[in-house]
Amino acid sequence: MKRVRLLLISFMALLGLLVSSCGNPYNTADLHTGLFADAAWSPLVAADGQGNTIVVWLQSSGVYANRHAYGSGWGAAQKIAEFPSLGWSDMHFAVSKNGQAVVAWCQSELDGSSVRTVRYSPVSGWGAVENLADVGTPKDVGVADNGDVFLAAEYSTGLTDGVALARFHQGTGWSRDLISHAGSSGNGHPRIAVGGSGEGFLVWAEDGSDTSHLYASRLSSIALGAPELIASAGGPAAWTNVSLDLEGNAMVVWGQQPASGHFHSYGCRYGVSSGWGPAVQIDNSDFDCVYQTLSADGGGNLYAAWTQRDGTGTSAIYSARYQQATGWQTPQRASSTGYVGYPHIAVTSTGDLFATWQRWGLNDLSADATVVANIFSPGLGWASELQIRSANGSASPPEVATDQSGAATLIWSQSTGSVDGTTQYAIYYTRVE
Repeated sequence: MKRVRLLLISFMALLGLLVSSCGNPYNTADLHTGLFADAAWSPLVAADGQGNTIVVWLQSSGVYANRHAYGSGWGAAQKIAEFPSLGWSDMHFAVSKNGQAVVAWCQSELDGSSVRTVRYSPVSGWGAVENLADVGTPKDVGVADNGDVFLAAEYSTGLTDGVALARFHQGTGWSRDLISHAGSSGNGHPRIAVGGSGEGFLVWAEDGSDTSHLYASRLSSIALGAPELIASAGGPAAWTNVSLDLEGNAMVVWGQQPASGHFHSYGCRYGVSSGWGPAVQIDNSDFDCVYQTLSADGGGNLYAAWTQRDGTGTSAIYSARYQQATGWQTPQRASSTGYVGYPHIAVTSTGDLFATWQRWGLNDLSADATVVANIFSPGLGWASELQIRSANGSASPPEVATDQSGAATLIWSQSTGSVDGTTQYAIYYTRVE
């Protein structure tokens, strides 16, 4: 058996020096340590609208969770599900503004695979594991303030691919919708955005024989609207994202490749009174823009980020801000040039942005991946990036979440070598307050 320890550390003192020197407002240095465990990896993090943050992860004995409560810190780690006997994949996690949460994953057993979910309530805690058969492979989850759950999945019949939406409604339980269009050779990359009332959007891409299409459907706990075509292009679409503000307006960001040319970052906005607008290219690059991601503050201001290649084999992380009054602003570079990828971002209620990503050594893609972070403040721009990996070993793509208090939690897993032939890992996090 692999022996793994869960290690939680902070680079706060260094980050405090970094952001203070660059004019950013985050200069409090707090050190958090603890939560040691065996066989820990694949952390996910999300925050509610009341200053609380939840982390879920895997250990050799099961799926675990811990909650950082506003004003009191981390609680005790809790096992919420037994580890699958034959393996797992595609774990996803979401938290609503008032603290409802859901985690979902694909679990393999002797009789096949199915989706497992566990729901959390701030009142009653974590519930029992639920088994959803014939749903497919989960790709995103969302949860409303009343505890209703939405799960988007990809499925295949052997002849065609499709998108499935599973919904849990308080009082009626789980239901499922299968989405497939005749003539499509592949449906995928489904994403969900859900508001506090349970209203939201499901978006996905369909790749045909000579073009690709991006669709969106309105959703609620009891209904799924008809698909609306929001964009088409001659090449594939990927890395779809969708967000929803407090007024019900939505933004979709994705990567799209024309029939000939490079991938670019695109955005398409839905207005409550106007419907879907045109697709707009966000980047101004002559080369590939990939790994698009999106974060919104709920008030209509949001950011997109992506990895932008430069045509020489290296890349940089770029971001662009959207404001309702002015639209998309000019992209800004968040990182230095190098081998970088897989950015994750989280915006605070004041409009500041935390970003984190992987970096590899220049001219050495076989080197261990490190974790890098940076902070953006409107009017000040990006601070200087900071490598936050604190030990040798390759790091996974990092995650980041911000809560209503403005605090950010960054988390990732990292190999730490081998002892007596046994691989060791650690999960690291740092919290900016």
